[in-house]
Amino acid sequence: MGVFIAVIIILVLVLYAVKDLLAEKDFASWINIALTSLVLFTVILSIFMILNKGEKTNNTPSGENNKPAAEAAQEKPAEEKSDEEVMLEIAEEYTLIENDYRKSNPSAKDYEEVASNYIKQKYGFTDDEWNSFMQHAKESGLFEKARKKISGDSDIDYLIAK
Repeated sequence: MGVFIAVIIILVLVLYAVKDLLAEKDFASWINIALTSLVLFTVILSIFMILNKGEKTNNTPSGENNKPAAEAAQEKPAEEKSDEEVMLEIAEEYTLIENDYRKSNPSAKDYEEVASNYIKQKYGFTDDEWNSFMQHAKESGLFEKARKKISGDSDIDYLIAK
């Protein structure tokens, strides 16, 4: 769209410059007009590209990025998260998958296996890595923290003692 506008602006400027030369058939003047229009086009296109440089384009296929904009804006970039925060997020996701599977299949007993397989596939865990993650998560109480975070419980007391 911006290139189209730039071309229209250049054509208007060229027509304004050419109005006096239309009566003349001087070849040097026509070359001068062509060079001037090329320079104008380059300048306008450069300005357009500079102004659009800051806009982010989302090249992810649909379905990969299903998070709401507010949730995505609140998340920290991956390089700013500590290992414990990443592990807590994985534990939260595991807990959510486990809960969803329990709700959809109340008679099933393999909810832990289903959630484990999903997380292992999504994050590329090997069996040893997954076992060490599960051991660390159980020892440090990540699943309890994840359940509290999901249910909205927190240990923060907002009341100020007098």
